[in-house]
Amino acid sequence: MKDGWNARWLRLYSHVGTHMDAQKHFDVGKHITCQKPLAPTLAESKEIHRTCVRAQKRFMVHENFRFQPWHRKIKELIQAGVLGDRLHTITQRMRTGDGYGPDAYLGRQPYFRTMPRLLMFETGIHFIDVLRFLGGEVSTVFAKMRTLNPVIAGEDAAIVLLDFASGAQGIIDGNRYNEANHPDPRYTFGTTVIEGSNGTLRLSLDGTLTLQPLGEQEREVKYAHARRGFAGDCVYSIQQHFLEAFQSGSPFETNGDDYLKSLAVLEACYDSAANKQIVKL
Repeated sequence: MKDGWNARWLRLYSHVGTHMDAQKHFDVGKHITCQKPLAPTLAESKEIHRTCVRAQKRFMVHENFRFQPWHRKIKELIQAGVLGDRLHTITQRMRTGDGYGPDAYLGRQPYFRTMPRLLMFETGIHFIDVLRFLGGEVSTVFAKMRTLNPVIAGEDAAIVLLDFASGAQGIIDGNRYNEANHPDPRYTFGTTVIEGSNGTLRLSLDGTLTLQPLGEQEREVKYAHARRGFAGDCVYSIQQHFLEAFQSGSPFETNGDDYLKSLAVLEACYDSAANKQIVKL
């Protein structure tokens, strides 16, 4: 931070290994919005949050997937009761196709090749947060992880089964090795199916959202989304949320307290995969 710069808040978009430096900005009176992953470990993430609380400063994690327009619309429809009074299952499937071959990730994010934790730490955390946003808090986790490309260090494929406190279940089926059947898999980053007691919502790779009430034909749900910015312009949307909440004093959706819950689920995924057992939260 430059000497004499009198900003009230800072955005940290540096490498995850530098985020512990956020604490010194709290100490000099700055509010922070920080890019994910928050820190290399859950313990370090908790320390950043404790420092924020002690300094009585505001803190938000830049977790933007829940701000994608399709996820906002799905949340709206769930809250409106279009799927009924019970959620059954939320299934998220991702295939980015950028992780196969000897030159995997070199064109965009070469540091991915040496990360000991890759798919769930870097990408899967987005979907953990989205599934919590849509389905509520997670009670148990079971995960299996694999490394399909031998030239990288970490996992590039995972299947995660989540039990929600509500009784619903969630499935994350992620794989960066294989390809999607769409020219821009990074628009929605996958397909999503949400099933409830009254029907099903389906999100396609092109952003199309459909509703199929039980016993009826599937029909398209119209909503605003555009190929502008990143993934439906979710970066703009989360920054707008930050500014509005900062000015009004209302809570950030992805504040430290909330985001640590997503990180606890992430850690449970790795514990489950390592020990081949269900992990309770």
